[in-house]
Amino acid sequence: MPKILSRQTVLVVLLIALLLLPNIYTACVAIELVHLPLKQIAYLGVCLILLLLPACFFKARTYFIIEGVLNFLLFPIEISSLYLNHQSCSEAFLVNIFHTNFNEAIELVLSLYPIVIGVIALYALYFFLSSKIQNTYIFPRLHKGYLLACLIGLWFAGVGGMLFVLRNQHRETNRMAKIILANDLLVRKAYKIFPYNIYLHSRTFIKKQAEIRRLQKQVADFQFDLPPKTMDSSELYILIIGEAARYDHQGFNGYERNTTPHLSSLSSFISYDSIYSEANLTANSLPLLLTRADARHREIAYQEKTLPEAFAQSGFDTYWLIKQFPYPFMQRAIENATYCYSRNVSNTDKDDNYDIDIIPALQSIGVPQHPSMMVIHLLGCHFRYDQRYPEEYKVFQPTWDKDHFSYMLINPANKEWFVNAYDNCLLYTDYVISQIIEWAKQCHQPAVVMYVSDHGESLWDDGNINVLHGSYNVVPPEYHVPLYVWYSEEYKQKYPEKVAAMYSNKSVKQNTSVVFYSLLDLANIPIPNSQQKSICGSLVPTDTLYVINGKGELDILQP
Repeated sequence: MPKILSRQTVLVVLLIALLLLPNIYTACVAIELVHLPLKQIAYLGVCLILLLLPACFFKARTYFIIEGVLNFLLFPIEISSLYLNHQSCSEAFLVNIFHTNFNEAIELVLSLYPIVIGVIALYALYFFLSSKIQNTYIFPRLHKGYLLACLIGLWFAGVGGMLFVLRNQHRETNRMAKIILANDLLVRKAYKIFPYNIYLHSRTFIKKQAEIRRLQKQVADFQFDLPPKTMDSSELYILIIGEAARYDHQGFNGYERNTTPHLSSLSSFISYDSIYSEANLTANSLPLLLTRADARHREIAYQEKTLPEAFAQSGFDTYWLIKQFPYPFMQRAIENATYCYSRNVSNTDKDDNYDIDIIPALQSIGVPQHPSMMVIHLLGCHFRYDQRYPEEYKVFQPTWDKDHFSYMLINPANKEWFVNAYDNCLLYTDYVISQIIEWAKQCHQPAVVMYVSDHGESLWDDGNINVLHGSYNVVPPEYHVPLYVWYSEEYKQKYPEKVAAMYSNKSVKQNTSVVFYSLLDLANIPIPNSQQKSICGSLVPTDTLYVINGKGELDILQP
């Protein structure tokens, strides 16, 4: 019997150690824990107690099979978040998973094949050991009491610790309110403990999706307070939404590399110095770009219609030309458009899937015969960078070979390669946008082309650990974005006062909420608050930035 018990104990310890692997990895790489031994120990202690709590109610084999299925199915999600963001899975990360197209997701998984193989091996070992364990209760009744007492004691200690932290804060708040606040802060810690973080964030995500569907029903009968626009000729307004473009890597903004040779040579071209995105993820930024919503009032995006729909209400034809997979938010608005073009949006990494495809689509439309507004959503610098441009645009080198890329290459040692590939993307984007402008110029009518990036991109800047975008601790390269405007000679002749105002507002600090109001104002469509929020009006500067970070939380920053 002692020998059997000893074998049982060894199996229990091994299986618990395997279940704790995601938490151990978190303790080693998460930003808020790394290099902080006391926090790491406390974190792992809490993880262990929460992991063992269900063992009070299930027999060993049943407990380990249930925990194994749930934990290992969610293991890849947690590891991916830690690998890419250095933090546990958040609600925003789950949103990205659900909004990522299948081919891109498969590519990511296959490129991390060492991790995939490791997880499969752990699966096999774990369930092999689970099959060998005796199906008896792990803890005697006395030990169950100890475990529950530890859990209750842990809660009291956690609340006490939070109260200690809050002792010099909220002085005007009474003790009971502080206890409630401390408990709330403690509960939030569970949102960082695997696998509970994924359960909790999934619940929040599902609730929000249901709320979005409810809000969408409210949009059907929505009307902007706009008068119909009467025009004696056609006009053209194009909004180009870029992807992951940084302000400081644009040649015309003073970057050491000439990444914008075509745009830099244009006349009637204005680049704005201090425009900041309100989010560092596409899913969060697009609703703010295309509606009157802002980072503090996100719900407006699902209560009001979009910018193209405002133009349509004023009598414009509306066009969507998209190279990215459309989010549900966009799909709703696209249904009401006069025309929509999309190609290869389900496979962003196909060899011949480049943004230049937009030009034949524009040419097929021909010269607009009615007032028109277009949204063009580019792939731009959507990762992977090397698949965004053809071989002849591989100007900045060295960079990796398309056929030998792996997501395992994402580390600071390869920064030079990443920067080179990224700048090649910008060089190609410069060419594509110059061709769009050339097409608009050939229409020989009042026309404006506005470009804005949905967010920026981190490239291990100034020694920080951030790369790509969507970081939980948002940094300037991810929210300081390029916004620039080209206008035709016909537009200048018709609206000279608006052109003059655009130049006078070149250096005003503002966020990307100016896009909605500016385009309507450029088209001379009056809407409340447009003068204070328009680049061709009396634009009011901001002294505070509100940016939605990768966790979906609001950061308050100084521009």
